[in-house]
Amino acid sequence: MNVMATSASDIGARFSAAATTYDRAIRVHDQVATDLLALFPEAEKPDHILEPGCGTGLLTRKLLARFPQARIDAFDLSPKMIAQAQCVCPSSDALNHRVAGFEEATAAWGSCDVIMSSAALHWAPSLPDAVQALDRCLASGGRFHCAFMLDGTLSELHRARRAAVSNKPVRAALPTLAQGRSAFDAMGWTCEHVTERSYQVMLPNARAVLRQIHDQGVTGGDVSRGPLPLTRGELNRLQTYYDTHFATDNGVSVTSVVGFFSYRKP
Repeated sequence: MNVMATSASDIGARFSAAATTYDRAIRVHDQVATDLLALFPEAEKPDHILEPGCGTGLLTRKLLARFPQARIDAFDLSPKMIAQAQCVCPSSDALNHRVAGFEEATAAWGSCDVIMSSAALHWAPSLPDAVQALDRCLASGGRFHCAFMLDGTLSELHRARRAAVSNKPVRAALPTLAQGRSAFDAMGWTCEHVTERSYQVMLPNARAVLRQIHDQGVTGGDVSRGPLPLTRGELNRLQTYYDTHFATDNGVSVTSVVGFFSYRKP
Protein backbone atom coordinates (compact mmCIF):
# COMPACT_ATOMS: atom_id res chain seq x y z
CA MET A 1 0.00 0.00 0.00
CA ASN A 2 1.37 3.40 -0.96
CA VAL A 3 1.60 6.48 1.19
CA MET A 4 -0.93 9.10 0.19
CA ALA A 5 -0.48 10.79 -3.17
CA THR A 6 -3.73 12.73 -3.46
CA SER A 7 -3.50 15.92 -5.53
CA ALA A 8 -3.57 19.32 -3.86
CA SER A 9 -6.68 20.35 -5.82
CA ASP A 10 -8.55 17.24 -4.67
CA ILE A 11 -7.63 17.91 -1.04
CA GLY A 12 -8.76 21.52 -1.26
CA ALA A 13 -12.08 20.57 -2.85
CA ARG A 14 -12.85 17.88 -0.27
CA PHE A 15 -12.18 20.09 2.71
CA SER A 16 -14.08 22.99 1.18
CA ALA A 17 -17.10 20.69 0.92
CA ALA A 18 -16.71 19.79 4.62
CA ALA A 19 -16.01 23.30 5.90
CA THR A 20 -19.38 23.90 7.56
CA THR A 21 -19.49 20.47 9.29
CA TYR A 22 -15.81 20.10 10.15
CA ASP A 23 -15.71 21.75 13.58
CA ARG A 24 -18.44 19.60 15.11
CA ALA A 25 -16.70 16.41 13.93
CA ILE A 26 -13.20 16.98 15.30
CA ARG A 27 -13.22 15.88 18.91
CA VAL A 28 -9.73 14.39 18.72
CA HIS A 29 -8.30 17.32 16.75
CA ASP A 30 -8.98 19.76 19.57
CA GLN A 31 -7.07 17.59 22.05
CA VAL A 32 -4.23 17.07 19.58
CA ALA A 33 -3.88 20.85 19.12
CA THR A 34 -3.79 21.32 22.89
CA ASP A 35 -1.19 18.57 23.33
CA LEU A 36 0.92 20.01 20.51
CA LEU A 37 0.94 23.47 22.02
CA ALA A 38 2.02 22.00 25.36
CA LEU A 39 5.29 20.91 23.73
CA PHE A 40 6.32 24.52 23.07
CA PRO A 41 8.73 25.90 25.71
CA GLU A 42 6.77 28.05 28.14
CA ALA A 43 9.42 30.77 28.36
CA GLU A 44 9.80 31.39 24.61
CA LYS A 45 7.80 34.17 22.95
CA PRO A 46 7.98 33.90 19.15
CA ASP A 47 7.63 36.96 16.94
CA HIS A 48 6.38 35.28 13.75
CA ILE A 49 4.46 31.99 13.54
CA LEU A 50 3.55 30.19 10.32
CA GLU A 51 0.64 27.76 10.54
CA PRO A 52 0.33 25.36 7.58
CA GLY A 53 -3.04 23.69 7.04
CA CYS A 54 -4.90 25.95 9.46
CA GLY A 55 -8.34 24.61 8.49
CA THR A 56 -11.15 26.37 10.33
CA GLY A 57 -8.75 27.93 12.85
CA LEU A 58 -8.78 25.41 15.68
CA LEU A 59 -5.06 25.73 16.43
CA THR A 60 -5.01 29.38 15.33
CA ARG A 61 -7.33 30.34 18.17
CA LYS A 62 -5.05 28.64 20.69
CA LEU A 63 -1.98 30.35 19.21
CA LEU A 64 -3.61 33.78 19.45
CA ALA A 65 -4.40 33.18 23.11
CA ARG A 66 -0.95 31.80 23.97
CA PHE A 67 1.14 34.24 21.91
CA PRO A 68 -0.74 37.57 21.74
CA GLN A 69 2.49 39.40 20.83
CA ALA A 70 3.19 37.27 17.74
CA ARG A 71 2.32 37.76 14.09
CA ILE A 72 0.56 34.63 12.83
CA ASP A 73 0.35 33.72 9.15
CA ALA A 74 -2.11 30.87 8.57
CA PHE A 75 -2.78 29.15 5.26
CA ASP A 76 -4.88 26.32 3.86
CA LEU A 77 -5.69 24.91 0.43
CA SER A 78 -9.44 25.18 1.01
CA PRO A 79 -11.09 28.58 0.38
CA LYS A 80 -14.14 27.60 2.45
CA MET A 81 -11.99 26.46 5.38
CA ILE A 82 -10.25 29.85 5.32
CA ALA A 83 -13.63 31.60 5.15
CA GLN A 84 -14.77 29.67 8.24
CA ALA A 85 -11.52 30.52 10.03
CA GLN A 86 -11.94 34.22 9.28
CA CYS A 87 -15.46 34.19 10.72
CA VAL A 88 -14.06 33.01 14.06
CA CYS A 89 -10.70 34.80 13.96
CA PRO A 90 -10.87 37.76 11.56
CA SER A 91 -7.65 38.79 9.87
CA SER A 92 -5.89 41.65 11.65
CA ASP A 93 -2.46 43.18 12.14
CA ALA A 94 -1.59 40.07 14.19
CA LEU A 95 -3.27 37.44 11.99
CA ASN A 96 -3.15 36.91 8.24
CA HIS A 97 -4.98 34.20 6.30
CA ARG A 98 -4.20 32.96 2.82
CA VAL A 99 -5.62 30.30 0.51
CA ALA A 100 -2.43 28.63 -0.65
CA GLY A 101 -0.32 25.52 -0.84
CA PHE A 102 3.12 25.14 0.73
CA GLU A 103 5.12 26.65 -2.11
CA GLU A 104 2.91 29.73 -2.54
CA ALA A 105 2.56 30.43 1.16
CA THR A 106 6.21 30.10 2.07
CA ALA A 107 7.21 32.31 -0.85
CA ALA A 108 4.65 34.96 0.12
CA TRP A 109 5.45 35.30 3.80
CA GLY A 110 9.19 34.84 4.01
CA SER A 111 11.16 34.03 7.13
CA CYS A 112 9.51 32.98 10.40
CA ASP A 113 10.87 31.82 13.74
CA VAL A 114 8.21 29.17 14.48
CA ILE A 115 6.21 26.78 12.30
CA MET A 116 3.37 24.98 14.04
CA SER A 117 0.85 22.69 12.38
CA SER A 118 -1.80 20.37 13.81
CA ALA A 119 -3.56 17.52 12.02
CA ALA A 120 -2.68 18.76 8.55
CA LEU A 121 0.66 17.55 7.15
CA HIS A 122 -0.58 13.99 6.63
CA TRP A 123 -2.69 15.41 3.77
CA ALA A 124 0.32 16.84 1.91
CA PRO A 125 0.59 15.18 -1.53
CA SER A 126 4.31 14.74 -0.74
CA LEU A 127 5.46 15.10 2.85
CA PRO A 128 9.17 15.52 1.91
CA ASP A 129 8.28 18.26 -0.61
CA ALA A 130 6.12 20.06 1.94
CA VAL A 131 8.88 19.93 4.55
CA GLN A 132 11.44 21.27 2.06
CA ALA A 133 9.15 24.23 1.31
CA LEU A 134 8.75 24.92 5.02
CA ASP A 135 12.50 24.69 5.58
CA ARG A 136 13.04 27.55 3.14
CA CYS A 137 11.08 29.96 5.32
CA LEU A 138 12.15 28.76 8.77
CA ALA A 139 14.87 31.04 10.15
CA SER A 140 18.09 29.70 11.59
CA GLY A 141 17.43 28.76 15.20
CA GLY A 142 13.69 28.53 14.48
CA ARG A 143 11.41 25.89 15.95
CA PHE A 144 9.20 23.44 14.11
CA HIS A 145 6.34 21.71 15.97
CA CYS A 146 3.74 19.57 14.26
CA ALA A 147 1.30 16.76 14.91
CA PHE A 148 -0.38 14.70 12.24
CA MET A 149 -2.30 11.46 11.80
CA LEU A 150 -0.29 8.29 11.28
CA ASP A 151 -0.92 4.87 9.81
CA GLY A 152 -3.18 3.07 12.29
CA THR A 153 -5.72 5.90 12.39
CA LEU A 154 -9.24 4.54 11.79
CA SER A 155 -7.84 1.04 12.23
CA GLU A 156 -11.28 -0.33 13.11
CA LEU A 157 -12.76 0.99 9.86
CA HIS A 158 -9.91 -0.38 7.77
CA ARG A 159 -10.16 -3.78 9.43
CA ALA A 160 -13.91 -3.83 8.79
CA ARG A 161 -13.35 -2.91 5.16
CA ARG A 162 -10.73 -5.62 4.65
CA ALA A 163 -13.02 -8.23 6.19
CA ALA A 164 -16.26 -7.19 4.49
CA VAL A 165 -15.01 -5.89 1.12
CA SER A 166 -11.61 -7.51 0.59
CA ASN A 167 -11.71 -6.98 -3.19
CA LYS A 168 -11.79 -3.16 -2.86
CA PRO A 169 -8.83 -2.10 -0.70
CA VAL A 170 -8.15 1.58 -0.12
CA ARG A 171 -5.59 3.19 -2.41
CA ALA A 172 -3.11 4.57 0.08
CA ALA A 173 -1.96 4.72 3.69
CA LEU A 174 -1.16 7.52 6.07
CA PRO A 175 2.54 8.11 6.88
CA THR A 176 4.27 6.12 9.60
CA LEU A 177 6.17 7.74 12.47
CA ALA A 178 9.43 6.66 10.81
CA GLN A 179 8.46 8.29 7.50
CA GLY A 180 7.64 11.52 9.29
CA ARG A 181 10.90 11.53 11.16
CA SER A 182 12.84 10.72 7.97
CA ALA A 183 11.34 13.76 6.20
CA PHE A 184 12.35 16.09 9.04
CA ASP A 185 15.78 14.54 9.64
CA ALA A 186 16.58 15.02 5.95
CA MET A 187 16.52 18.80 6.55
CA GLY A 188 19.42 18.56 9.00
CA TRP A 189 17.22 19.90 11.80
CA THR A 190 17.92 18.99 15.43
CA CYS A 191 15.33 16.60 16.82
CA GLU A 192 14.03 17.61 20.25
CA HIS A 193 10.94 15.43 20.62
CA VAL A 194 9.24 12.65 18.64
CA THR A 195 6.44 10.51 20.02
CA GLU A 196 3.38 8.60 18.95
CA ARG A 197 0.09 8.78 20.84
CA SER A 198 -3.22 7.01 20.39
CA TYR A 199 -6.58 8.67 20.99
CA GLN A 200 -9.89 6.88 21.14
CA VAL A 201 -13.43 8.20 21.02
CA MET A 202 -16.70 6.31 21.23
CA LEU A 203 -19.59 6.79 18.82
CA PRO A 204 -23.03 5.15 18.85
CA ASN A 205 -22.46 2.85 15.86
CA ALA A 206 -20.67 2.42 12.54
CA ARG A 207 -23.16 4.67 10.78
CA ALA A 208 -22.16 7.50 13.13
CA VAL A 209 -18.48 6.76 12.43
CA LEU A 210 -19.00 7.08 8.68
CA ARG A 211 -20.98 10.28 9.17
CA GLN A 212 -18.24 11.81 11.29
CA ILE A 213 -15.43 11.10 8.85
CA HIS A 214 -17.62 12.36 6.01
CA ASP A 215 -18.17 15.60 7.94
CA GLN A 216 -14.37 15.89 8.26
CA GLY A 217 -13.85 15.60 4.50
CA VAL A 218 -11.99 12.31 4.87
CA THR A 219 -14.17 9.89 2.91
CA GLY A 220 -13.15 11.25 -0.49
CA GLY A 221 -9.44 10.74 0.10
CA ASP A 222 -7.22 7.85 -0.90
CA VAL A 223 -7.00 6.56 2.69
CA SER A 224 -10.75 5.89 2.52
CA ARG A 225 -11.42 5.42 -1.18
CA GLY A 226 -10.75 2.36 -3.29
CA PRO A 227 -10.54 2.01 -7.08
CA LEU A 228 -14.33 1.53 -7.19
CA PRO A 229 -17.05 2.91 -4.89
CA LEU A 230 -18.70 0.57 -2.41
CA THR A 231 -22.15 -0.71 -3.30
CA ARG A 232 -24.99 -0.35 -0.80
CA GLY A 233 -24.69 -4.05 0.04
CA GLU A 234 -20.93 -3.77 0.62
CA LEU A 235 -21.42 -0.71 2.80
CA ASN A 236 -24.01 -2.58 4.85
CA ARG A 237 -21.62 -5.52 5.33
CA LEU A 238 -18.87 -3.14 6.44
CA GLN A 239 -21.14 -1.46 8.99
CA THR A 240 -22.36 -4.81 10.31
CA TYR A 241 -18.80 -6.02 10.81
CA TYR A 242 -17.82 -2.78 12.55
CA ASP A 243 -20.83 -2.87 14.87
CA THR A 244 -20.22 -6.53 15.69
CA HIS A 245 -16.46 -6.47 16.31
CA PHE A 246 -15.88 -3.04 17.88
CA ALA A 247 -18.92 -2.66 20.10
CA THR A 248 -18.66 -1.83 23.81
CA ASP A 249 -21.16 -0.77 26.44
CA ASN A 250 -20.49 2.82 25.32
CA GLY A 251 -20.82 2.36 21.57
CA VAL A 252 -18.10 1.57 19.01
CA SER A 253 -14.48 2.67 19.17
CA VAL A 254 -12.69 5.01 16.76
CA THR A 255 -8.91 5.17 17.04
CA SER A 256 -6.59 7.97 15.90
CA VAL A 257 -2.82 7.51 15.97
CA VAL A 258 -0.91 10.80 16.05
CA GLY A 259 2.76 11.61 15.64
CA PHE A 260 4.20 14.60 17.50
CA PHE A 261 7.41 16.14 16.18
CA SER A 262 9.52 18.97 17.61
CA TYR A 263 12.68 20.16 15.84
CA ARG A 264 14.99 23.14 15.84
CA LYS A 265 16.73 24.43 12.73
CA PRO A 266 20.48 24.97 13.31
